[in-house]
Amino acid sequence: MTTVDNFESETMAANEELPASERFKQAYEQAVKSADKTVAKIIADLEEKQLLANTIVVITSNHGSEFNETNTNSWGANSNYSKYQLQVPMVIHWPGMLPAEFTHSTSHLDLSVTLLQDMLGVSSNPYDYSSGRNLFDESRRRWILAGDTREIALITGSQTTVIDKFGNYKLYDDNYKRLRETSPKLPVLMQGLTELQRFYSKSN
Repeated sequence: MTTVDNFESETMAANEELPASERFKQAYEQAVKSADKTVAKIIADLEEKQLLANTIVVITSNHGSEFNETNTNSWGANSNYSKYQLQVPMVIHWPGMLPAEFTHSTSHLDLSVTLLQDMLGVSSNPYDYSSGRNLFDESRRRWILAGDTREIALITGSQTTVIDKFGNYKLYDDNYKRLRETSPKLPVLMQGLTELQRFYSKSN
């Protein structure tokens, strides 16, 4: 299956006369078409085997893809924590659930909680096993965590705080413009940092 992690190599070289940005867009469009065909085949196979009526299907991505919306020459992913690189599509086929559209903020950490609660009937407190919560819980969140091995990002409604492994931080507004004269909200920041360590046991 073609994914947003490997689509560049498939068509970029074939259109070298075009600007790199246009080649990137064309490659992305082709990757989306390829992914659509793969999803259609999966759905068709489930229907043919009469499994779709009792199978939960989740379609999503591990990251978004920026087309330089932040005007920082950022293309694709893994270069910043703007909404263009963090927000992803998510479509869920859930037998027995009425169709609905949700626009509240969620995290991929919520997926395990949702499946454990609503599919397997787990009743224990999600706090005991996850940093997420049920996807269908629309109540406001104080923050959402994102990151990789180099940095973490704490996203609130109006700010994104990016912290590297040395403790240095940068603050951005909701349009991912640098806030150089603003300090992070320390109580919220400490909550996020504490949450990151909650499931790590200290070695003796």
